[in-house]
Formats: sequence, structure tokens, C-alpha cells
Amino acid sequence: WQVYDVGFFGDDDCLQEVQGRPHSSGRCETCVCNSSMGVWGDCGVDLAFDGSVPLSSARGTAWISQCGVVGQCLPGQAWLGIQVGSFAVVRCVKLWQHGFAEHAADEVALEGWGAEAAAWTTVAEWSSVPGGKWTHLVVPRLCSDAMECLEHGTAQGLP
Repeated sequence: WQVYDVGFFGDDDCLQEVQGRPHSSGRCETCVCNSSMGVWGDCGVDLAFDGSVPLSSARGTAWISQCGVVGQCLPGQAWLGIQVGSFAVVRCVKLWQHGFAEHAADEVALEGWGAEAAAWTTVAEWSSVPGGKWTHLVVPRLCSDAMECLEHGTAQGLP
């Protein structure tokens, strides 16, 4: 999976960004990527949060997962997100993933850490997620109001 940029937002319009420390399942150990500062180095998760996307005049930067070099990753094999200091409501995910199907995820899920259950819980899921452009994934209202889904089940079906 290759992601040029991702952001988590507290509003349905993806304008109020939720700040946090980037984390991922891993990165391609053999890949070399160019940062937004023009420095070559690893393809770590920070590149998915630097605001640099491929436009007509620039290539953009990308996080490349540990399984995203040859073929598609298996479901649940690659993930990225942020760690926040306290409870945060996420109502929108803004994503720009690679445009080629073999380097993109067709299905994406938003998960949250449930302190009571001490486990990750699915908050929302999306299918047919396009690549090669900005995609706004709006969290269904049932799940985003007071994060009801976080402790009491998951969203019903794919929005």
C-alpha cells in the first residue's frame, strides 16, 4: 500500500485536523523516497503526513508499507494512523493513495482504541476507495457522535 497523504479531521468537511503522532504497520525496508525537503531517505510514515501530493509539477512524497512494493497487501496487513494524547472525535478521513490498483487499498477502515475493552474497534468501513486523487471518507454520524460505535459495536455495513 502506498499513501501520498492522509489526515484525520473532527468535522464532516475535513477542515479541522486532529493532531497526533504518526504510526504505521511498517515501511518498505528496501525503498528510497524523496522527502518534501528534497532529501532522499526511507519511506516512513511521516511522508504520509507531510502534505506533499503528486501534482502536475511535483511527484509528491509517499509512505510505502512493508507489503506494498510488489502486489497488494492482504487485508489488515498494512495500516497507518495517529496517536492522540486524549480522546478525539474523527468525522472525516482525507486520503490520497497511489493511483495503481496494485499499490492502493480498495477497502479502508477507521479504527479506534477502546480503553474499556483494551482493543481496537472498527468505527467505520469504506469500499471502492479510489486512488490517484483526494478522497474524503466521511464517518457515518451514528459512529461519530460521542463515538458511540467505539464502545458499543461497529457501524452497520459500508456507508
